[in-house]
Amino acid sequence: SFSARRQSLKAARDHVISNVGPTDRVMIMTYGRRLRLLQDFTSDPALLRTHFETLLNDHTTLESDVFDETQKLSDVASRPCDVTGGGCNAKRQLAQTYANEEEIRARRSLGTLTDLMPALAGIRGRKALVLFTDSLRDEPGIQYVALADSTPREAGVTIQEDLLRLTREANAAGVSLYTVHASGLDDSALEEFRDARPENVILSAGISSISKSSRGADHARTYEAARSALDSALAIQNSLAAETGGHAVLRSNDLGDILTAAQQDLSCYYLIGLRHAARGAGDRHRLVVRLLPGAHGESRRSMNVRHRPYYTDFSVEERRVRLLTSAVQAPELYRRFPIMTDAFALAPEQSRRRVLIKTTVPIASLSLTPEGAAGLSGQAVVSGEIRPQSEPARSACSFRHEVPVRIPRDSAQTTRLIFETGCVLDPGPYEMSIALLDPVTQE
Repeated sequence: SFSARRQSLKAARDHVISNVGPTDRVMIMTYGRRLRLLQDFTSDPALLRTHFETLLNDHTTLESDVFDETQKLSDVASRPCDVTGGGCNAKRQLAQTYANEEEIRARRSLGTLTDLMPALAGIRGRKALVLFTDSLRDEPGIQYVALADSTPREAGVTIQEDLLRLTREANAAGVSLYTVHASGLDDSALEEFRDARPENVILSAGISSISKSSRGADHARTYEAARSALDSALAIQNSLAAETGGHAVLRSNDLGDILTAAQQDLSCYYLIGLRHAARGAGDRHRLVVRLLPGAHGESRRSMNVRHRPYYTDFSVEERRVRLLTSAVQAPELYRRFPIMTDAFALAPEQSRRRVLIKTTVPIASLSLTPEGAAGLSGQAVVSGEIRPQSEPARSACSFRHEVPVRIPRDSAQTTRLIFETGCVLDPGPYEMSIALLDPVTQE
C-alpha cells in the first residue's frame, strides 16, 4: 500500500546510513510488473541511500493495483442480495472477480521471487532476502469472498503450489526470507471500517434510532473481512520465514528491525554439510537440527535454532532449466560473457509477422574439449522469451535449444557461435531476453 511503501523505503534508507559497513554487501531490486536490478551488491552506504531517496520521490515506480482495495471492499459489502429469493449471486460474482485479480497479482509476485533464486545460488555463503509487504496474502481475496459468505477455496483461488515452489527454490539457493509487515501498526484497510455501526444510524439530541436496510453496507462484517485479510498477510510472512530459516517481524512500527535481524544472523552462523545419495528424483527430504544438552545435562534455553526445514533433490537437468529461467527473468545478474542479439522482421504472414532472432556469442566464452586429433567440441544451451511491452507478464514466444559446437582445432578464423531461431508475433513493441548456458561451467 502507499503508506507502507514510504515507511519501508525510509526504514531501509535509515538502516543503510547507520549500519552498512565495509564487510556488508547489499543489492537493491525493484519490482513493478517485472524485476529490475537497481543496484548490484555494494558496500557503499551513500550510494544505497541515494537509490532509496530516488525511489521515495519517483512515483513512476508505484504499483497502484492495491490502492483501491478499500473501495472494492465497500463495493462488495454494499452489493444487495435478492431479498425475495435469498440468493447473493451478484455479490458472489463481484467478490470472486476481485479475488481472482488478487490471485493473479500474488502469483506474479511469487513467480518473480522464485525466478530470482537461482541467480542468487551462485553467490557463496548464506543470503538474506528482505521482503516488505502488507498486501501479499496466503489466501488472496479472502476479504472479498468472506463478505459473500464464501471462501477462497470455494472461489477456486489458491496459491499453495506457488508458495511451495518459492520456498523450495529459496532453500536450494541458500536464501533465507526475512519478512516484515510493511504497514506496521497502521492499517488503513481496518481503519476505514473500525466503526461497526450501520451507515444509517440517526443521532440527534437525546435520541438515536437505527433502521435496517438490505442495501446498506454492514460495517461490522466489512471490518471482520478486513481483519481476515490482515491475518492472511501475517500468515504468509510467517510461513515464508519459517520455511526458509529466516525471521518475521509482524505489526511493529520499527520496520528497520528486520534489516538488523538479517544483518546479525549473517554475521554469525553455522554452515552444516550433508551428503546424501541423491537420485535427482525431485523428492523433498526433511531436515531437523537440534542442540545437544550442556555438559551437565542442562538445557540451552537461551539459544534459538533456526534452519531450513527441508531440501529438494533436484536433477542436473532441473538445475539447468532453473538457471536459464532465472537468467531470462533477471538478465542484469548474468553478464558473465557477452551476447549480441538482433531481431529482424521478415515477410508478413496474414495479420502477423515472422521475426528472425539472431544471437552471436564469442567461441572463446565456451568450454571446448578435444575430439580426436583435428577438432574441438562442446555444447551450448540457448533459452529466450519475448513479452509484449503492454503485457510484460505474458510470454508471446519462448524457445530453448541445445546447440552442439564443433570446430577445427587449428581454425583461427572460427571466432563466433551464431544461433538463429524465429517467432511469429502480432504487430507491436516487445521486450526480448535471451540467455546462453555453458553446461560445463554452468555460466
